[in-house]
Amino acid sequence: MQASVLDALYPILELTWGWLDKLESSEPVFTDLDFTPALQQALAGKSVDPLVIDELAQVLQRTVSRETLTKSIATHFADSPRQATLLRTAYEAAIRAEIEHAQTQVGPLLGNLIAIDHGLDPEAAFDERQLGIRYAIVCWIDDLLSNASTRWQLRWIEMPLEGMFFGAPARAERFWEQAQLTESLRHFEALEVYLLCVDLGFGSTFPVELIPDGREPPARWTRRVRALVDGSSQIHLPEEQTFPGGEILIRHCEHSRR
Repeated sequence: MQASVLDALYPILELTWGWLDKLESSEPVFTDLDFTPALQQALAGKSVDPLVIDELAQVLQRTVSRETLTKSIATHFADSPRQATLLRTAYEAAIRAEIEHAQTQVGPLLGNLIAIDHGLDPEAAFDERQLGIRYAIVCWIDDLLSNASTRWQLRWIEMPLEGMFFGAPARAERFWEQAQLTESLRHFEALEVYLLCVDLGFGSTFPVELIPDGREPPARWTRRVRALVDGSSQIHLPEEQTFPGGEILIRHCEHSRR
């Protein structure tokens, strides 16, 4: 795998795994995110004092949890049904604000992959159907965050990166279609990125029935392509890391095989 690819992948992997680490607790993913605009929009027309909205925003900057929001809302509203409605609305607005901020943050990093893609496999055939290595990484991020049991899970399923960049989400089948197209065109450097995504866990939760008829099973594809691109059971990396990202790629590749 080229150092330029690893350089571009490192901040994306680091960012995504960083989100997941924070999501496993109640701490906010982004300490600099102002929840006030999202709350103002979500609670518009619900007769909530602006000072209360400011208080809820401050609470969310400390911890994004239902329990803490419940306590804060209960101090201002005695009506239990109204408390429940406001809690649900405020909590969902906070999650949406976090995800929108995350997707804005990772977007430029994913954009860097487009230019790199053009320099990979210069002698290989071209096909306008190819979506490139950015598509592979987008699918991996969506798969990871759509299957992790965190506060983002359900909302991420509704607003995946694939939908933002590539239209209607179809990663359960389109990832494998793209991987096989990349292989057929002998874009082996790009193919290694698809392999890396599988090593990092992509597709591990897909039901067998989602794999189209005649499509090669993922496990068989992975074994065959690994031998094809590097002839071993690991992603090749220099022994001395002279580029950012080598250690984290090794760590996550090893983690995914445990």
